[in-house]
Amino acid sequence: MSQFDDFDDNDDGPDWWEPSEDVLTHAGTEIPGDMAFFEPPPKEIGNVMSAWSSLKDGQEPHSILVHLLITGMCAIGTTLLALVIAASLLGKLEPGIIYLSVGLGLLAGLVAYFMSRFSHQCSYVGEHGLAIFKIKGDWNSDIKEELFLFEDAVSLNAAQTRNYTNGIYTGTNYDFTWKDGAGGRLMRLNGSYHSKTGNPKTKSPFHLARMGEHAWNIHLADRLQKELDEYGYVEFPVNKNDAVRVGPQFMEFCFKGRTDRVPAHAIKSLSINNGVFVIHTNEAKWFSSKGKFSFNYGNLANAGMFIFSLERLLGYDFSGQ
Repeated sequence: MSQFDDFDDNDDGPDWWEPSEDVLTHAGTEIPGDMAFFEPPPKEIGNVMSAWSSLKDGQEPHSILVHLLITGMCAIGTTLLALVIAASLLGKLEPGIIYLSVGLGLLAGLVAYFMSRFSHQCSYVGEHGLAIFKIKGDWNSDIKEELFLFEDAVSLNAAQTRNYTNGIYTGTNYDFTWKDGAGGRLMRLNGSYHSKTGNPKTKSPFHLARMGEHAWNIHLADRLQKELDEYGYVEFPVNKNDAVRVGPQFMEFCFKGRTDRVPAHAIKSLSINNGVFVIHTNEAKWFSSKGKFSFNYGNLANAGMFIFSLERLLGYDFSGQ
């Protein structure tokens, strides 16, 4: 079956899509047989590289009666449980305890109301862009679409921050933002996950961002080759006004209105430490800033292709970092 074939032509319901065998989830795993895609990928994004959906076969919206019943049962059940626990611990029920129990019940009912809503998302990464579809309420609700095409963007800023409190890992924040030539934001995929090993669960939205970056880098490669052929280097913006250039066996650092060219043989060390690129030349001394360059990974546009350029044009290997 073609990636764009629909197996449900009913105009009154979802426009179901079935993935071909070569399409994987954003996490790189096989798509489960019960994963249901309620909207097909737009043809503008080209061949689909990965896909994911929160909807499973057979999932249908609850009726209003069932929705209210679930909400009410959670609210009443939580209230009664709080009252029983309070009575067993205190021996009697003060008005304040009763009010608190009712408040907890209402809060539980509110949580149940939103958790039991029919709300799903499916997303696609294609060779030319990303597409995200969201539906809430029932099948008669409008499906919201976010479509982002790589041809409209010039840069991607990608950052991940592992957070620690008193030496204990508390989670990782990520932020992937594509921008146009004027610095305007075209697509932002950000959030957090908790994984000590660095690999979040396969259903984590992080994988959509990571797969989007992968597809973007493939798309960007042709642009950078043309830039290299025309100018003899490829340029990577840092913040708003600075940039780093990489050419065959040299680098240029364009910081604060000044450009310093450093040939590859003059680079003493180049590393990534705690999300910061650090470059020292043979002129670098511990008591001086001369011959030292550094910038944050998150502030560098197209950082993935920057690393690739260093490997291809300067021969550096970052596989161990």
